[in-house]
Amino acid sequence: MVTPYKPESRKSVDWIQHHRSVSPDANAQLDLASGRQLTYKQLDERVGRVASYLLQLGIERGERVAYLAINSTDVTDLIFACWRNGASALALNIRLTAAELAFIVSDARPSAILVDAELSSLASELEAESDIKHWIYTDGLGGPSPFEDSVAGQSPLVCFETNNAFGDEALLMYSSGTTGKPKGVIISHEMMMFAGINGQTGFNMNRSTVSLAVMPLFHIGGLIMVTNA
Repeated sequence: MVTPYKPESRKSVDWIQHHRSVSPDANAQLDLASGRQLTYKQLDERVGRVASYLLQLGIERGERVAYLAINSTDVTDLIFACWRNGASALALNIRLTAAELAFIVSDARPSAILVDAELSSLASELEAESDIKHWIYTDGLGGPSPFEDSVAGQSPLVCFETNNAFGDEALLMYSSGTTGKPKGVIISHEMMMFAGINGQTGFNMNRSTVSLAVMPLFHIGGLIMVTNA
């Protein structure tokens, strides 16, 4: 007798912790703008600190954390940290107006938002139209910022297997709204896992493969290639 497949009964592995256990000294990320480069061991510790910081803010399982930022490793650090503590990441398009972003934020209701200081003017307009509790600013380059200061003092949260079911929300992205208001598209942990498998087989990826993020990380095309490489 075949056992029915139930995504809600399967748990997602923490992929950063997994890669640390397999190849801790392999290069994991390189931020071309800042020159920051991390091995999987270093990335695991970094993600753990960001996850601990989110817990300190009171971000609980099932809540959402938004990001309004230009491409940087801060974005991927935040996403992996959200997954580690059971939260979901909300991608915000930096090309939208404050009014357009306000609609998305009011619909998705994130508990916190990571903002690139370069977008502070847009963020200020958005803040006036939203009720997000925690606003976290970063320079996107690893320099002094409220984000870096808060993360630096945290003890890394360690987690090999998360409590995230395959069917749980990993990401929330919004459609362009060309025929009406933008609509939220929920991307589950299961979808992310199979996207990684498809990428490995379709693009012949292996342990030596390096993915270059040429698309914005608020777009699924750019995010999939980076998070699943």
